[in-house]
Amino acid sequence: MLNIKNLDFAYGKLEVLQNINATIETGKVTTILGANGSGKSTLLHILSKNLKQQSGEILLNEENIKNISLKEFAKKVAMVHQKNNAPNDLTVEQLVDYGRLPYASILKTSLDAENQKYVDKALALTDLTELKDRAIGTLSGGQRQRAFIAMALAQNTNYLFLDEPTTFLDVKYQVEIMRLVQKLNKDEGITILMVLHDINQAVAYSDQIIGIKKGDILFQGQPETVISEENIKNLYGIDLPVFTHEGKQCVLAV
Repeated sequence: MLNIKNLDFAYGKLEVLQNINATIETGKVTTILGANGSGKSTLLHILSKNLKQQSGEILLNEENIKNISLKEFAKKVAMVHQKNNAPNDLTVEQLVDYGRLPYASILKTSLDAENQKYVDKALALTDLTELKDRAIGTLSGGQRQRAFIAMALAQNTNYLFLDEPTTFLDVKYQVEIMRLVQKLNKDEGITILMVLHDINQAVAYSDQIIGIKKGDILFQGQPETVISEENIKNLYGIDLPVFTHEGKQCVLAV
């Protein structure tokens, strides 16, 4: 479980997060929603130790992440950023291999054959085994995103953080990525925390949704509880109809 207690963060005099208190439940999919500039990606980067927390506590299974080295943290939490870069001539398998670096040592800089099973499993889970020898630069947008998710999976962590994983993808690849997220959670037991812009994707694939506005948590709970016309208006400043389809809330964003 990931517990966030009284977390504040500022860039100079600009307060980005204020008194954040939240719980990310083990074995669940949690999505952070919010308008641009609300602080949702900043929160994700603090939780993944890409940004240093300034106050408050972040407890991962009751251990303060301040006390966990980056190398050890990378064995517990994997992060896929919104924008990922890699040399175009790098193969998919070579990219996924980088996910095993937290397990390398000074005395043994190359990864031994034992690690190959984790690479192979990550390729299989993301349906990339047949593409493992393809260069990254030849992949479609959806395949490329799956390759970076595979690299994160090769870290063999119990937590996976995703920063806007469907951004820049067409609807087919968006659905593929979200179904992959669902599979990783349900079949592999990985706790997922992600930032999304699409409210309907958040409702369809999340166990819990956190709404952030101007650095404050506006609401937190199950989709059917927190997704309402009133909360959408408060979160985004726009009136959008919310209706029920096959037992789930849907937002008509037109």
